[in-house]
Amino acid sequence: MTRCLAFVPIAILAFVGIAQAAQAPQRIALEAALDGARTAVDTCKGNGYNVTAMVMDANQIPIAVLRNGAGPGTVEVARRKGYTVLKTGMSSLAFGQSINFTPPPPLPPGSPPRPPLVINGDPNLTPFGGGVALKAGSETIGALSVSGAPGGDKDNACAEAGAAKMAGALK
Repeated sequence: MTRCLAFVPIAILAFVGIAQAAQAPQRIALEAALDGARTAVDTCKGNGYNVTAMVMDANQIPIAVLRNGAGPGTVEVARRKGYTVLKTGMSSLAFGQSINFTPPPPLPPGSPPRPPLVINGDPNLTPFGGGVALKAGSETIGALSVSGAPGGDKDNACAEAGAAKMAGALK
């Protein structure tokens, strides 16, 4: 009985910590997230690419997802790009370069998607460009990611345009 009671304070502290994390204020306003995602989608659309843009907070929770005619798989790829930014502390393009990743050629239209890569034992990491950090000062408070253009470098350019649009609104 004494051993069981000794764990109660630890369990209560763990629960309080989880509850506080769940109630942490969202640092990226919905309007800023929508502006950034819209700018990323519009930038790619202006270059002839249908894409998905996703803005997520530092807890990897999506705030805004816009999909402009891009394939349904682009939503998951965008999520993984944002995850990569938040887990590695670098853009997904820089992460790919850091592991000397060479992207395969684009798939022909109508092809089934390739199976996901598993990097360092983590199936959510991706070396494809298109995920960039959202910063308030030097602190990363989220990520903006884009998927669907024919190449991570093109996704990355659109993501950077969206992040630049949001920069003044991030605190």
